[in-house]
Amino acid sequence: MNAQSSPRAVGISQTEQDRIERFLTAFNCIKKHLQEELNQGPKVDMRELVKHYSAQHTGWRDADILCTLGTLRNLLVHERYGPHKYFAVPTEETVLTIEQIRDRLLRPERVIPRFQKEVKKVDMANTLADVLALIVEHDFSQFPVYECEQFRGLLTENGITRWLAHHSRNTDTLVELTEVPVQKLFDEEEIRNNYRFLPRDMLMDDLIIQFSQQPLLEAVLITDTGSQGQSLLGIVSRWDILEALERIKCDPKTEIQHGCP
Repeated sequence: MNAQSSPRAVGISQTEQDRIERFLTAFNCIKKHLQEELNQGPKVDMRELVKHYSAQHTGWRDADILCTLGTLRNLLVHERYGPHKYFAVPTEETVLTIEQIRDRLLRPERVIPRFQKEVKKVDMANTLADVLALIVEHDFSQFPVYECEQFRGLLTENGITRWLAHHSRNTDTLVELTEVPVQKLFDEEEIRNNYRFLPRDMLMDDLIIQFSQQPLLEAVLITDTGSQGQSLLGIVSRWDILEALERIKCDPKTEIQHGCP
């Protein structure tokens, strides 16, 4: 390759050229996947694909950033002013972002095995002392409550706190922890629809949407098919979702304003 046609000779390094190629490859994979999912032809642009896919997947968190990245893609493909001459070059962080979006679409993560764990259950006959011991030992804040192997609801730290507050206001006696059954604590939870059962093959993105659309949801209980009569495979709290989002959070430092091209 002579000096005139060399990427370095016209102001772009091989590393930058590689990033551009990775970016465009990931973008094209995403576009092809959306076209196949939506049964659309190659002439439909990314903006329309994102719009239609978002309509079918309410709360899809990658929609806005894909519109932003679509702007960058158009600069790279349509606004070059010569061989290897670009108005913008994606950073490594931006390339990793679009590759992660591609991977989430093509190889979506399921709630199991991510949230598979032993779930600590309590019985109606257990006591406040038993529950507090579990909180101290395992740092849990939600407990599925069972009676004769039948699921009755979710006991939370909020329910315990409310019961203690009502007790202290209405009586002058101290609480004997070993004499307060879960049944009494559970009375504070019965009117609250704060849980859902979901199947093990649910997508992580769909699980996140469940929490974002239901402010009162405190825990998701995972079973094989989502039936509450099945064995528990895992439990997911709102805090678990926040931690998961923190791990996969992408915030590319681009100069392009968010929005569809």
